[in-house]
Amino acid sequence: RDRAGVRDEFVSWDMPIAFGLMPLVYQNGIWVDDAFIGGAFTIPSRNSRTFDITNMDFTFFVGTDKVSTPAILDRAGKLDEAGANLYGVTTFIEALEGYIEAGYGRIDDTRSASNFSYNNATLAFTKRYGGLVSNSVRGIVNWGQNPDRSQRQTADGYVLLLENSLITHLPSTLVPYFNFFVGKDRPQSLARDAAAGGLLKNTGLSFETDGLTGFPKLDDTANDTYGGAIGVQYLFSLNQQVVLELATVQMLTQNRVGRAAQGPQYAISGRYQLPLTNAWIFRADVIAANLDKAPDVYGGRLELRRKF
Repeated sequence: RDRAGVRDEFVSWDMPIAFGLMPLVYQNGIWVDDAFIGGAFTIPSRNSRTFDITNMDFTFFVGTDKVSTPAILDRAGKLDEAGANLYGVTTFIEALEGYIEAGYGRIDDTRSASNFSYNNATLAFTKRYGGLVSNSVRGIVNWGQNPDRSQRQTADGYVLLLENSLITHLPSTLVPYFNFFVGKDRPQSLARDAAAGGLLKNTGLSFETDGLTGFPKLDDTANDTYGGAIGVQYLFSLNQQVVLELATVQMLTQNRVGRAAQGPQYAISGRYQLPLTNAWIFRADVIAANLDKAPDVYGGRLELRRKF
């Protein structure tokens, strides 16, 4: 038998462990997309004949510094990465001919005279239906935050995300998609670095930005809003990519106090990518957006990207 591990002996079980400055990404970066100082361990490769579970993992993690969340801000309104601890558990389960992702986390506000601690839970299910559509349903709920009466909550409510792509006669290269969302109050990811974009980053091109140029976008907070993106992606012979998209953000309630988007928003976006070599990629993005009760935004960018 192979010998491995700390004791250089064969063991019948595995438990991956990590600690230090750890980048963690869960649910394609929707629930967690952050690098923080802490530790984590995983119980991998479990199964259950009774519940028809072919594979499942459980990961427990904790963050004690550099925890980023838009719910914990400093006096200047920037992310306070030294102001909170994070505790969480997440699981990935293959069952019901699909994939289940679930998790619970707690953000503890460690600052004096502040009480922005909150609970965060998520549940998602991904499945392909009848060779026609691939669908993911994701939900995030925040509760338990109780700041001083003079301060507004920064993490409460929920967001529901529906991600869909059609399976065409060219399933690997021609991919129409239609993604929708609805958000109530101020939903948050459990942990999200500022450079990772907003909660709706994966909803469509029109919700993407970057930390370098501040590329214009639609409101990506899901703060008392609903909407989505409809588009099509074509990959030619897997050697180029073109994406065209229409997107919108609509108001869930008439109350505009404290809401990021003050009125309906509409955008048309596009992307072109071309691999120049195995390492270099050329990319071009454009957006034109009409924002009610705010200045319209337009943008274009050209990038050379290096893969390492």
